[in-house]
Amino acid sequence: MAHEMTSSTNIPNEPNGCNFGSALSLVFENDAKALATALDTLSDSGQQDSVMTLMRLAMLQPNRTTMWYSRLLNRWEDLGQPALKPNAISKKVICLSNHTIDNLLPLARVFGAALGLHFDINVTAYDAVESEVLNPSSELYEDAPDFVAVVLSEHWLNRYIGKDAIITSEALNNAIEMIQRITSSLLTNSSAHILFSSFPPAAQVSPAGYVGTGNRLGRSAALAKINSAIHDLQSDRLTILDMNCAIHSAGGTGAYSAPNYLRAKMPYEQRTLIGIARELAFGIASLCGKSHRALVTDLDNTLWGGIIGDAGRHGIVSSQDDPDGLSYFLLQTYFKSLKSLGILICAASKNSPEIQQIFENNADIAICFDDFSSMQIHWEPKSRSISQISSELGFGAEYMVFVDDNPFELAEALRLHPHLDVVLARTDPTETLACLTESRFFHTLQITDADLNRHGQIAAKQAGTKMQAQFEDYNEYLKAINITVEVQLFGEHNQRRVLQMFQKSNQFNLTTRRHTHADLEALIDAGATIGVFSYKDDFGPQGVIAAVTLIPENDNLRVESWVMSCRVLNRTVEQAICQWIIEQADGCPIVGEFIGTQKNGIVRDLYDRLGFSIESQNDDEDSKRWIFDPAAGTTPPQHLTTLIAA
Repeated sequence: MAHEMTSSTNIPNEPNGCNFGSALSLVFENDAKALATALDTLSDSGQQDSVMTLMRLAMLQPNRTTMWYSRLLNRWEDLGQPALKPNAISKKVICLSNHTIDNLLPLARVFGAALGLHFDINVTAYDAVESEVLNPSSELYEDAPDFVAVVLSEHWLNRYIGKDAIITSEALNNAIEMIQRITSSLLTNSSAHILFSSFPPAAQVSPAGYVGTGNRLGRSAALAKINSAIHDLQSDRLTILDMNCAIHSAGGTGAYSAPNYLRAKMPYEQRTLIGIARELAFGIASLCGKSHRALVTDLDNTLWGGIIGDAGRHGIVSSQDDPDGLSYFLLQTYFKSLKSLGILICAASKNSPEIQQIFENNADIAICFDDFSSMQIHWEPKSRSISQISSELGFGAEYMVFVDDNPFELAEALRLHPHLDVVLARTDPTETLACLTESRFFHTLQITDADLNRHGQIAAKQAGTKMQAQFEDYNEYLKAINITVEVQLFGEHNQRRVLQMFQKSNQFNLTTRRHTHADLEALIDAGATIGVFSYKDDFGPQGVIAAVTLIPENDNLRVESWVMSCRVLNRTVEQAICQWIIEQADGCPIVGEFIGTQKNGIVRDLYDRLGFSIESQNDDEDSKRWIFDPAAGTTPPQHLTTLIAA
């Protein structure tokens, strides 16, 4: 069975007598005071990086009290609100509600901090949703938030549908019409992204739930129609907060609190507010490109029960025929289900490579070998496995969740990858599954074709790598795979993917400007051209892989932003895109910026490689301004890519 976490003797010791591993073990336990003491000890010994890592992991733990999260938030604020993830960003959020949600704000801030989001979050006047939203001159719009969250309870809904067990069609339509007016006004008068909450089941069981007779409906049926109408309002700027899921995970009807509502107009228990705050923070993180993209799992005593080297392939615990085996089978089923969201499944196991045979034609295992995008099966440290997985997938460990039953392995991996998120697999796999689902690591509010195709794109990349090994000359390999890049202008058909790239791209991102839909519309109104580039080769299409924003500036054409997927880097695609930029300039000089961040060092010399020369630089801000002047006889970069216009 899984290793019990009984002591820190198996975990790497820190210098000066402090133990990172023992502090990590406290993260998985539920003793806020002991964790605070351990963090103080590490801090006093100068191990601030370890403190940041442990604080972030503690913030993400599910099923903790408000006090747990409050202590971590206070410590983070006392430290000056340091970035807990690379390229942390700030977002202004305004919450609208008909009930008291002030306690929601610090909870959302602590979850946001752990995800690399610094929230400036506020609430409008109590129970003034309609007056704030329907007045174009209200403070709501003057504050110009990035996100507006509308969190309404059944008490608001009762104003429009009444409190009877049977709801008339007229009352139902009145409620839906008001919701439509609210969302329409928010979209018209604000450039913010709107997050509108669905309505959870009522606090009391309805005596006529799904009754339907003529133009009257039971309350449950009416709620279903209202939520369906809200679902139909979704767009690139309006997404749904799943209050049903938040309430369910907080205890169903036990998530409500009549005493809290009577005393403070707060209809929920405190644990429910934690669930709502997690839904809000992780939802915004997904919209800002801060969500997780890969799950990395250990095998022995994590994906299945037992150690295959001892038990053999037929002795492990995993089947649908007994309770212990079924619990592992259900965990595997959850892992496999993540593929439908575009989450990449990987393995990191200290084992013999022959272990891969266990996945072949084995009905006792829900997940198969082809479900894995990377299999690191060897006796090297897990940190090296994470590094190899990162190299193969093309993104950093900060976008991964690593699951292992041995706290030593988690601690060792965190030493090299401090921004990795980790889950300790428990002896009971149902607890592991609960931890993963309740943590909301893979929560998303929007999904693109690129997300859905990610597994196939990685498989195509790996097939290309194998083929490349057959060529001594890299250019000959590029010619052989027939790379084609199609360029289109930014429009409704590609805007969701383009917006996702501006939010998510960190490495090939020359300025790291996190453009929203409103930003891009404003740039177009100012005369900008936004090119959108799609890639394919003999291994298949990769979809939209780059976006470039060009804007006239005096007598120049300025590259305002340039983002590209790293999975097509060094295939001369960037040179082909540069050729397109030169064509758009029509003989005018082209200027471009590089603004350095923690992650975009790979494009630090891009403009130099493309034939640009430095016009100016600011070493304090790690920025350079480059220029390419066709009149000076500068030779355009050569490439092996076929560039076509749609």
